[in-house]
Amino acid sequence: MTDRHIKMVDLLTIMGAIVIGFVILAVFLYFKYPTLSDDLSYFKKLARIGVWLGYTVVMRRTILDVFEKWVYKQPNKPCILFGDETHTYLDVDKQANKLAHYLKNSNLLKIKDVACIFMYNEPAYAYSWLAFTKLGATTSLINVNLRGRSLLHCITASKAAVIMCGKDQALVDALSEIEEDLHNQDIKVLVYGKRDQKVPDGMVNVESHLRNASVQPLSSDFRAAIKKGVKAGHSAFYIFTSGTTGLPKPARMSHRRLLLASQIQSLFDMDSSDIIYIPLPMYHSAGMCIGLVNVLRAGATAALRPKFSASHFWEDVRKYRANVIQYIGETCRYLLAQPKRDDDGQYPVPIKLALGNGMRSDLWIQFKNRFNIQRIGEFYGATEANFMIFNLDGKVGAVGRYSPFVKAISGNIQILKCDVVTAEPERDASGMCIPQPLGVPGLMALRVDLVAPVEGYVASKKVNEKKLIHDVKRKGDTYFNTGDLLMVDEEFYIYFNDRIGDTFRWKGENVSTTEVALVVEEFPQISESNVYGVEVPGCEGRCGMVAVVLSCDHSAFDWPKFYKHVTNYLPGYACPKFLRIRQHMMVTSTFKHMKVELVKEGFNPSQIADTLYIMDAPNKTYMPLDAGVYQHVRDGKIKL
Repeated sequence: MTDRHIKMVDLLTIMGAIVIGFVILAVFLYFKYPTLSDDLSYFKKLARIGVWLGYTVVMRRTILDVFEKWVYKQPNKPCILFGDETHTYLDVDKQANKLAHYLKNSNLLKIKDVACIFMYNEPAYAYSWLAFTKLGATTSLINVNLRGRSLLHCITASKAAVIMCGKDQALVDALSEIEEDLHNQDIKVLVYGKRDQKVPDGMVNVESHLRNASVQPLSSDFRAAIKKGVKAGHSAFYIFTSGTTGLPKPARMSHRRLLLASQIQSLFDMDSSDIIYIPLPMYHSAGMCIGLVNVLRAGATAALRPKFSASHFWEDVRKYRANVIQYIGETCRYLLAQPKRDDDGQYPVPIKLALGNGMRSDLWIQFKNRFNIQRIGEFYGATEANFMIFNLDGKVGAVGRYSPFVKAISGNIQILKCDVVTAEPERDASGMCIPQPLGVPGLMALRVDLVAPVEGYVASKKVNEKKLIHDVKRKGDTYFNTGDLLMVDEEFYIYFNDRIGDTFRWKGENVSTTEVALVVEEFPQISESNVYGVEVPGCEGRCGMVAVVLSCDHSAFDWPKFYKHVTNYLPGYACPKFLRIRQHMMVTSTFKHMKVELVKEGFNPSQIADTLYIMDAPNKTYMPLDAGVYQHVRDGKIKL
């Protein structure tokens, strides 16, 4: 055999060994890490988003610039569908320009001012936000359910210069109730209503002033000044959240983070051809950031509903030919509770994705099959958090996956052993936090670094510091405290377990126990209260309950007056539905109210010696909660 043949044999041997090695490696990885290809695909998407985000930030662009690019490229494409109206990208931009010119020329709003939006989902919501952004202002999104002191608190906490109110009379009336306080703080109230709509003295009907406003973009010199003055790290939105303690706080969302949030639906392959049905309120990050902002980033179409309606949901989906829908867990239960129809699951365009959070495991398959949903995209996140988790492969009940590969690359999630009363992590002898093993729920903590900073609340440093955990894995590191218990199973899927701390979730809203307690204890016949949430069969989240110590004789308590008090000062979802009268309140050694046992005992009169009451909304009072009433609640005959 010649030297040439020998070299050829050696080369073939080496190549064969390499091929066999790759086969062995592929087989090993297949059995050891069967989801490796999914993990790589996920990181490929993240890398693409990272490159886009980096380029966009370096070029000093915001989501407004991305929207205006689509206005130029597809001016006549539907941007917003609402009722029987179609608003193209050019229509939306023109209306935003008119409003921006009016606000600028009237000297109502300046760069870095804060402007609130207080309205139901409608095209004017988009006009207002875009106009504020064109002027370099921050937009504060206000919950339309708030009234009285809670509403004033959120506006004041925003340090707002202007409030843009929707045309609905109930919203106008709500602002009228606090108008004197707003006037004293020099906060202007604008109503985006019909031209002939009469508004109270001191308010301005904006529509009547827009007749002669220019539809042209603001001057290039003005826009250049805005770009120079507003950096990527400046706040685009304030979105209110209860966090885990205290009154609702405005969480900051910078322009950089908003750009990142605008790419969330691209993880689920969203493109400009999609029509997304948004029935979730846009004062929340789900409806606004994951909904409308993603639409504008992709050049897609948003179909808006003023507020969620179970009876009109699928009718709207068909009407607008939507192929993506948004949900929160409670909405799915409402939809499944609707009477079955012959056209369930039948649409002119297939629904490729239902995107949201809080889908109960026992409803997941029912919802997917009955309504013919191709894919459910469940996620976990918090408005003020620095990281989100996504279930990209449809594992029932999971909010995401944290495989060894993902952990090795990012390592930004920790599931920690904690005290469920204080919501604080437990520590070992060295002072470090203790990770929970697979299959055991623990406090989820998210690493804070330059890539994933925490932008925090519009609040003091002390308030923001409460959301941080230091010295978690090593001395000097910092993690964000989500205040939630999650669990990673043996297959590395992540599941939401429960909320801890002083917040619970009901009707899709976060309820601050501190806020409710402040209102309850203002009632003169109550000396002390302990607010918490209890589970109700067939309902998502936890329903509000309050244990109270009375300052009067039980028989003298004025129930109708108490009902009027809580409904006047709290939004409906936050009003305590159950009340428990105690002789004294249980406290810890540090004099903190004990909630864990109360939560476990719930509202079952057969297991509780204390006297119980339930809200009686039809009669505007509270009535005794006995075994019969308890059973009616369990059977769904009494609606909460």
